[in-house]
Amino acid sequence: MAKRRFKRSQTTKKSNKTLSIINHRDYVKKLKTSTDHSELANTYRPLISNYTNITLSDVQIIALAKGLKYIPTPKHPHRSQLVEDFDNFARKMRVSYIMHDKDKKLAPFRPKSKWVPLDSENNKLEEYLEQTKNEICHLRFTRQKPNLTGKERNALNELSKNHDIVIKKPDKTRGICIMSSFEYRKVGLQHLSSHHYEKIPYDKTHETAQHVYNSLVDMYNSKYISEDTCDFLDPFNSESDIRTNYMYFLPKVHKPPPENLPFHARPIISGTNGPTSKISTFCDYFLKPIASQQSTYVKDTTDIINKIEAIKYPPNILLATIDVTAMYCNIIQSEAIDIACNEYENSKLIYNINKPPTEHFRKLLSLILEHNTFCFDDNFYRQKIGLAMGSPVSPTLANLALHPLELQFLNTTNNILNYWRYLDDCLIIYQGTEEELKTDIKYLNSMHPTIKFTATISNTQCRLPRYNYLQRKQIQRKWHT
Repeated sequence: MAKRRFKRSQTTKKSNKTLSIINHRDYVKKLKTSTDHSELANTYRPLISNYTNITLSDVQIIALAKGLKYIPTPKHPHRSQLVEDFDNFARKMRVSYIMHDKDKKLAPFRPKSKWVPLDSENNKLEEYLEQTKNEICHLRFTRQKPNLTGKERNALNELSKNHDIVIKKPDKTRGICIMSSFEYRKVGLQHLSSHHYEKIPYDKTHETAQHVYNSLVDMYNSKYISEDTCDFLDPFNSESDIRTNYMYFLPKVHKPPPENLPFHARPIISGTNGPTSKISTFCDYFLKPIASQQSTYVKDTTDIINKIEAIKYPPNILLATIDVTAMYCNIIQSEAIDIACNEYENSKLIYNINKPPTEHFRKLLSLILEHNTFCFDDNFYRQKIGLAMGSPVSPTLANLALHPLELQFLNTTNNILNYWRYLDDCLIIYQGTEEELKTDIKYLNSMHPTIKFTATISNTQCRLPRYNYLQRKQIQRKWHT
């Protein structure tokens, strides 16, 4: 009987949970279909960070809360687009069948194939594709139900045509940020006024692209890279034109604003289709496996949890998180290039393509870092110090550049039981007093002229920005049982 009662109570609990979910869905549906938008707008209002003097209407808040990646349904379906999508699908099916028994070890850097097989020589596959195409051609299109109301669509159009505001996503948190164009420009110019950047008289994008092309041709003529690799990395050999890099800023809504500025912001240099974007991916292909072999390297949350759980720690330990202050902006470019090239030359890793000589690899890194030009507010700049946030190779270069400093620091103390780092966030498990740990961190901050650290120390609970909360008593209880 007890067992039966247990089952009944579990069923009741499950049904109550299902009922609560249904009630919540009905509640949200009722809100969305209601003509009174105030209640729904109040629900979404915390997601909107408004740094302007504009008062957003309820409909504007609801429309913005859908997110910057929200795609409204098209007013009219496009049959031509559907046919084009089917042709791409048919090509993939035929290529997959033709190549299924071929050697699939392809070079990692090669131009995208444009070969379109007209027939796979498989009757069943061709019959299936023909029938599918006929069905698509005879489809009767009906107008799709819009996923935006007329008021929401008008609200988005009104915001998009307002040139006095800038809309961006926030840094590290979800939501939407609305800033005045004047304040956004002020934050950007304040950042660019530092000694890390210099203003240049004109756009040097095509000059940099020509330098990249000349270096690639030199490597190809010396038979260090294949013809396919050279064609793939060629900045002029692209489906779209070379684009000038541009800088934009993501507001840090989780931090209090500084003096004389409305918000802190993270600078990002968008280098998609830029002159060095391809060679940056090429260099990262060789350097990333090297960085992953570092003793302080952490891949993700699961990796650090596994590392911690595999070790038994003594009692009375301290936990500390260390943040590298403005890591990307404060790494000296020449140091990063020297360290990366030294690791590259000494590495014994085997790759799927030929490993170019170090002098040619150094030249590519120099082009990426020392020719990092971009535009902001119709002016052009060059980054003199630091790595560009947005470049594929920057995180790997940062990992490599910080590692010698970490090893030097770890050799000066015996109290650090473990030290791990994920990009600019470090975790230290320390056996000693808090004063001793503060002394060690003070020494760490004296080791380099530009790279500095800020620490959070706790013997009860420690906030790890990219990992988890770790409680010392829970760790001891788990590790000693």
